[in-house]
Amino acid sequence: YNNLADVCMRQGLLEKAEEWLEQARRVCQQGGCSLYLQGIISITEAQVRATQGRHEEARKLLEQCRQIAHAVPTLSQALAEGIEYLKSRMPQQAGVP
Repeated sequence: YNNLADVCMRQGLLEKAEEWLEQARRVCQQGGCSLYLQGIISITEAQVRATQGRHEEARKLLEQCRQIAHAVPTLSQALAEGIEYLKSRMPQQAGVP
């Protein structure tokens, strides 16, 4: 579901991206995903929020992902790519390092 959300976001279909993210979150809440996948979903959600202009929410989601990355080192590469995407979408004062 997360990948479908990502595709929709990149096509500008933000409402559809939200729907797919909701599905992804629901699966995780039911215990069907790893900590790594939870981090990936947080990155995608942060990217959607930034695209929507909801920069503070995007920044908070990114911080959640950073915390997960401490426990799951393999998430670091995806996090770095997510940060680059966010930097291209958010004003510098929004606080994306």
